[in-house]
Amino acid sequence: MIKSNVNFFCLLLGEKDYFEKIMSEETVEEKSGKKTLMEYVKQFVSFGLIGGLNTVLSLGIYWLVVYLGGHYLLGSVIGFVITVFISYVLNNIFTFKGDEKPVWSLKNLIKVYVSYALTGLILNNILLWLWIDVLGINRNLAPVINLFFTIPLNFLLNKFWAYRKK
Repeated sequence: MIKSNVNFFCLLLGEKDYFEKIMSEETVEEKSGKKTLMEYVKQFVSFGLIGGLNTVLSLGIYWLVVYLGGHYLLGSVIGFVITVFISYVLNNIFTFKGDEKPVWSLKNLIKVYVSYALTGLILNNILLWLWIDVLGINRNLAPVINLFFTIPLNFLLNKFWAYRKK
């Protein structure tokens, strides 16, 4: 509908198939040098799959530590340290490399740890404290609730800061 309306008005102005011309992937990429929406969606899906794997692993570590009698914050920290490194490796290989080979750098690894520290450690632990100690939510359910806050924020921090191309 939008396409036909735009083409109709473009014809009135003397521009035939203007919509197709300006919206073609080649033209958009040539003009902006940026990725198409589909490439961003692919990155988000890849990030989500890797995040899902790490979430399961992190929750498993958390629940294991709690089951063994450890404090819930200790379980959160141990899970964080292990899964952020795994996330760095997998996202560097599959999600944010583009057409190039993965770039392994201590600087990027530190940026990934810092971005995840903001959401995966600080925000996560503040929310755990809020859910468990303040609101009385079950300590096994609390980390699952946190996912609705931390996953989108993690993607944005990684996409636009930790893995940002110069």
